[in-house]
Amino acid sequence: MQERKLKHPALAASYERIAKLSALPLWEIMGDVVGDAPSPMGVPHLWPYAEMRALLMEAGRQISAAEAERRVLALKNPALDRPGISQTLFAGLQLVMPGEIAPAHRHAAGALRFVLESDGGYSAVEGERCIMRRGDLITTPSWTWHDHENTGSGPLIWLDGLDVPIVNFFGARFGEDHPGDQQPILRPDDASVARWGSGLRPDGQRHDHPWSPLLSYPYERSRAALMACATGTPDPRHGFRMVYANPLDGGHILPTIAAFLQFLPAGFETAPAGRRSRSSSSPSRARAWPASAMSSWPLPRTTSSSRRTGARSGFRRGAMWCCSASPTAPPSSAWASGARRRPRIDPGRKAPGRSGRRE
Repeated sequence: MQERKLKHPALAASYERIAKLSALPLWEIMGDVVGDAPSPMGVPHLWPYAEMRALLMEAGRQISAAEAERRVLALKNPALDRPGISQTLFAGLQLVMPGEIAPAHRHAAGALRFVLESDGGYSAVEGERCIMRRGDLITTPSWTWHDHENTGSGPLIWLDGLDVPIVNFFGARFGEDHPGDQQPILRPDDASVARWGSGLRPDGQRHDHPWSPLLSYPYERSRAALMACATGTPDPRHGFRMVYANPLDGGHILPTIAAFLQFLPAGFETAPAGRRSRSSSSPSRARAWPASAMSSWPLPRTTSSSRRTGARSGFRRGAMWCCSASPTAPPSSAWASGARRRPRIDPGRKAPGRSGRRE
């Protein structure tokens, strides 16, 4: 209390006695506790993939996946005092070399994987192998066994996203190693895609978990769905965007992490994400990623706007970009891919209420 100018200096002696009991007078620090304006933590930052990949490959030559358990370069926002790209999201680049196995374990934190490079490999989640192809999104819900194996001839690299900061905030951090390097496989490869990713569901089968029963969202199907919906005028802030969705209720894939698939036409420049646009009244998210060719996918940064110029179209998927031409796909593919189109709301009309989940 002596290091700041007191609002009530006459009570200084009383404050000293209060401090000895590990207490504080709230009336002196109300602004610090409640605040009079939002105070986001973290700053905009870009992690160039080419440079990060070189360092990751160097680590791959120096330490094995077994020695590291998880060979990951954790990303740290320069304004944070701990690993994480934002106050609530951990992210890292993970590498598994040919023939290597990242041993099985599980933890309280939920995770998703955006596959950056792969010519063979999988992530086994709770008894099911999810084949890892470039561009695929794979989830690892909280407390599910998971291990990874590279069955190809080149490096297997993906971007991890975990809710570690949220779990740690609630003091729920916990993990466990599996007795073996790999868990028993109980179902066919990509069984969840067959069961839940076609617009059908197994009759009589229940899924009593707060996360999506679909563990893998193949890039080929998701990209076709997005491009089929990329018609008309793009949203001024988001271009064309779809949500990776829980096929049971249309909500997000994990209770704590949302993922999106995004496309910006050639020459399109987004409006600042911090401003409310005329064609959308959804909450703003000041996040954007730079454009890049498919051979060099950058890692995420937080910015207020993004731009894509040139003759080719920019395609943004959650945590990365690539360039692609529009494939031919029937409109029904937009609903049969595990993704749904983000709703557009008339600005003159109040947004419809939603129960349980928030966009």
